[in-house]
Amino acid sequence: MKICFLKKFYSKIFVEKKEFFFNSLIYSNAKGQVSLEYLLIVTAFFSILLIVLPIAVNTMDSFLFASDDLTAKSIVSELNENISLMNFLGEGSSRVFDYSPLKGLTIYSIGSKLIIQTESNNFEVETFSPQLIQKTFFDSKFSITLKKSSKGIVVQVQ
Repeated sequence: MKICFLKKFYSKIFVEKKEFFFNSLIYSNAKGQVSLEYLLIVTAFFSILLIVLPIAVNTMDSFLFASDDLTAKSIVSELNENISLMNFLGEGSSRVFDYSPLKGLTIYSIGSKLIIQTESNNFEVETFSPQLIQKTFFDSKFSITLKKSSKGIVVQVQ
C-alpha cells in the first residue's frame, strides 16, 4: 500500500511538472509572439517614416523657394511703384522698406538696375540712376532705403 501510494504521488508530481513545463513553454511562445509583433510594428513605422520624410523635406524646400520668389516679386513691385513716386517728390525725400526672406535673397546692382536674386529666379528693378550695391546675401531681416538726391534716386541696402 505504501508503494502504491508513493507511485501515485510521484506520478501525480510528474504529471504536474509535465503540465507546468508545457504551460510555461506555451506561455513563453506567447511572449515571443508579442515581442515579434511589436518589432514588426516598429519596423513598419520606421519604414513608412523613411519613405515619407524625404517627400516632406522636398515639399518644404519647394515651399520656401516659392515663398522667396513671392517676396522678391513683392520687393520689385513695391520698389517700382516707389521709384516712380520718388521722381515727383523733392530732393531729400526718403522711404525705408523692411523685408524678411525665409530662405534667402541676394541683392546687387549692375549700372542702374537693382537685381534681386533667389535660388531659382532673378528679378530686376530699373532705378534710372547708377547704383553701387555689392552682391550681398540676406537670410534674415533687411531694409532697403530710397533717397532722392540731385543725381537721382539712391538705393541703399542694409
